[in-house]
Order: sequence, then C-alpha cells, then structure tokens
Amino acid sequence: MIDVPDPKMRLASVERHERDSSRQLGEVVRSHDSSGGVVVATPTSAQDTAATLRGLGLDVTADAVTPHVLAVGAGAPAWVVHTHAPAGLTDYVADLAHYPNAVAATVMSAPADFARLRADADDDPARRGQIDAMQGYTEWSGCRAQALAGYLRGDAADECGTCDNCTNPPAGRVGASDARHAVDAVVQTGERFGTKHLISVLRGERTETVEGHEHDRLATWNSGAELTRAQWDAIYRQLVAIGALSINEDGGLVATGLSESVRSGEREIRFVRQLELPEAPMPKRRGVAATKSTTPRAPRTPRAPAVKKPPSARATEEAKRGLYRWRASYAAELGVPAIRILTDPDISRLIVRRPATMDELRRIVTPSRCDAYGDAILAALSQL
Repeated sequence: MIDVPDPKMRLASVERHERDSSRQLGEVVRSHDSSGGVVVATPTSAQDTAATLRGLGLDVTADAVTPHVLAVGAGAPAWVVHTHAPAGLTDYVADLAHYPNAVAATVMSAPADFARLRADADDDPARRGQIDAMQGYTEWSGCRAQALAGYLRGDAADECGTCDNCTNPPAGRVGASDARHAVDAVVQTGERFGTKHLISVLRGERTETVEGHEHDRLATWNSGAELTRAQWDAIYRQLVAIGALSINEDGGLVATGLSESVRSGEREIRFVRQLELPEAPMPKRRGVAATKSTTPRAPRTPRAPAVKKPPSARATEEAKRGLYRWRASYAAELGVPAIRILTDPDISRLIVRRPATMDELRRIVTPSRCDAYGDAILAALSQL
C-alpha cells in the first residue's frame, strides 16, 4: 500500500494558465526556501520547461532514464513540482515517495490535462476513477493531507496546518447538505451506479434507468435540482478524493468508512471550483407597478435587421492560419497528434461558422473532441 506523505510536507495545487504557464512555474519554484528540487514535466514539454528554468538562472539536469524529470540545483531535492496533472491520485503520491527528503510538493494542472487523460483512458473505469480522484484533489478546498489520508487509508486524520488550504483557506460556500445528498444517493441506489445515473436521481431527471429501478421514489430523488450536472460532477470527484466515497472496478460509487461522517454533518465540507450557484432573478425596479399598464402604446416601427458584413478573404485566411498555429502548439503541450484535436476540415468549418457555445460546436466536430478539447477550442476561436 502506498503511504501518505509526511503531514509536515507543504502540499499545494495551482491552476495552470496556458498563456502564462512559464511565469507561473517561475513563481512556484521561487517560492521555495531551498533552490534544490525536482520539476516533473511531460515528455513533450521537458525541453521548453528546462529552457524556462535555465532562463531563471537555475542549474537544470535531466534525469538519464526519465528525461522529463528535471533536477534543479544540487543535493537531495527539497521540493517537487509537477507541471501537469499526473494520471491519478495514487500515481501522484507514488511519485512523491521517490523524494523522501522533500518538504514541499506542488501540482500544477489545467482542465485540459484531465480531458486528455480521460480521452486516453479507453473507457477503463479504474483509470477514470483515478483521474477523477486526481482532479478532485486539485479542486478540493480543505486540508490536502487530510484528503490523502482519507483516500489512501480511510483515516479521519487531523488537519495538517501546513498545506496551501490550511495556511490560506480559499473562500467557498459550505457544502454540507450537498455532500449529504450526494452520499445518500449512492447508498439509496444500492452502491452500484456511476455518477451519470446518481446525478439524474439528484436532479430529478426521468431516464430509462431511473424508471426501471423506480429510483424516482427514493427520498433523495430531485433533492439537488438547483445544481447543474457539472457542479454535481465536481462534488463527486472531491468526495472520492477525500475518501468519503470510493469507485469499484465497474465504475460504480460505494460508501466508505468515512461516508457516515459526511452524512451526519460531523465533517465540514466546503466546495469551491465549479460550484457557483445560478444567478438570482433580476429584482423589479423600484416604483414600477407589478400590474400591466392599461394605457395603449403606439406600435413600434420594426427596424430592419443589421446586415453583418462578411469577413474578407484575407481575414478568413489569417484566422485559419491562427487556428492551425494554436492546434500545433496545444497538441505539442498535451503530447498528442494535432489531428486528434481538430482535423483540417474541422478548422475550415470552424472559421466559417464561428461557434460560440458547446452546442454549436457539437454540430461541427465530433462529440469526443468536444468532450476532450471543446472548452479550449472555443477559447482559441474567441481570440481569433
């Protein structure tokens, strides 16, 4: 069994911003008291990462066996930085075990990391469970050492007091009732279903599976309709990451020894990322009567719709070249073939039709590409 890191290790997570990742990496490295450490890059980004570190005036040596592992400075590594999300939470902790003298560990990650990992998981429930746990760990706003103790050993450990969330607690809304509903859905449905079905139960969505198992009669049915699917997905990821739920070999969620403390409210749960509640309805303006006026209004003269001038052929070609450049850069960063992200015909259609939403994008590129890279594609288009 892989043991948890020393509770005194300063654990941290940083959301990586692709356009500013070099500056972010520099800030993370400079934040450590000791100059000697290890930066774990990806095979495709190792050379650029090494160049960035050397640009900071640091001595960098690539490992002879694994060249994407970069030793910074001399002596036993006192800190470890991952530039991208590892393939699973267990893998991450196993990596840290290679550096017993390290007193700090930071993982930098972006949503695209997890999309890429899931795209490569080949519908393997065990691998996808590890990826979900890793993402849940990066999203978690409570004690990170406590989360790892729960995930790896099922321990209700004390807060470490040294991780980023303990020393600088992020603002977030308390999610005790959300967590309780999430666990209740797992227990009441028999601890055999994945998040897709559980979220349908929580949101009151009548699906064939829901009706076939009569899960619309459960106490937890429709208890979480105010949250979106993305929000419930994030809640389940984080509950897995802290050991309050676990994933079986078929991808179903099951309760653990820590589940009861969540259901009873004994353990405080706070959720931050992906959990913004819908905006409240706009209030009525002061002084405006609620009833409709009986005074007839003069009919408005309809305006002719504005004619949107089509882009010039030169502008279209420039935009297409820009999207090609983005695809090449993004593919190199993820370590995947460029054609996996977008085909050449995809690029031509995107430039002409300019989708602004995920629904519009799904009419142009395949669903698998939308799921893995959709947000990044839309962001790139918005910059062209």
